[in-house]
Amino acid sequence: MTTLHSCFSDAVAESLRRLREGETQVREQGDLEGVHLMRTSLRRLRSSVRFLGTHLPGSRRRGLQDGLRDLMNRLGAVRDLDVLKQAVTATPGVESRDAESLAVRVDRRLQVAHEKMMATLDAPDYAALLADVEAARGEPAEADRACTAGPGRIFKALSEASAQAPAAWEGAEDEALHDARKGVKRLRYALEAFKPAYGKPMDRMIERCRDLQEALGAVQDVATFGRLLSDTRSFAAGQFLATVRARAEAERSRVPRLWKRVFGPKSLARLGSHLFRRAAEAPAPAAPAPPELREAS
Repeated sequence: MTTLHSCFSDAVAESLRRLREGETQVREQGDLEGVHLMRTSLRRLRSSVRFLGTHLPGSRRRGLQDGLRDLMNRLGAVRDLDVLKQAVTATPGVESRDAESLAVRVDRRLQVAHEKMMATLDAPDYAALLADVEAARGEPAEADRACTAGPGRIFKALSEASAQAPAAWEGAEDEALHDARKGVKRLRYALEAFKPAYGKPMDRMIERCRDLQEALGAVQDVATFGRLLSDTRSFAAGQFLATVRARAEAERSRVPRLWKRVFGPKSLARLGSHLFRRAAEAPAPAAPAPPELREAS
């Protein structure tokens, strides 16, 4: 029987493993892709605490979620600048000499952000947060079935994500699209958290969320690039931003169709049918023994 607690314990263990793997990439190999791995692991940990960690006291859950969010945000500057640096050097249509000059400017800012990030990872608070998350895995919990708790919690995540859709996709502000992307990410991580209880039929919805998230991410990247280069007045910066904005428009045009694939009636009906069928098929909990038998034992 797959319980909420076993899902929580396994998800936390896997996310901590990947978090430490990313940290090793950063510390020992100097590979900043490790920052991306760390941040996605932190998001998954937050989702695990939120959707699966309901056996924890409310104040403990909020403290863990806040600590994980703050750490993720502190790593964000390095990730944003690293993505920008890679995009500058890899975007066609920008003269190589101009791209190199712009990349050097971005790299200087990246080095400053990297130093701040390493100070965060070397601080006692970082080790204490990971120890607290690890300790939460061992907290006692009732053997509640994940498949009976899943429908309500997954549909809550669905409702919250779908509410982030702008009134109209055409002309939607970047901030509205960013909020939509965050909602889809939270939904995807909720689905992944409950996947052990539901198996492969969950994969289709997870994959659709991933496709939508990536399309929205391309739009968000351009918004982030514009913010990071807002104080850079150069031909190279303008050329780069014009190029990536044109490419992002193609991704933006795909978003309404991808959104419908996730939140359309057929998709939700298929997901709901599977979730509730699995919940209905779950064996009923064993009835407690009569008092006289408990006393005899």
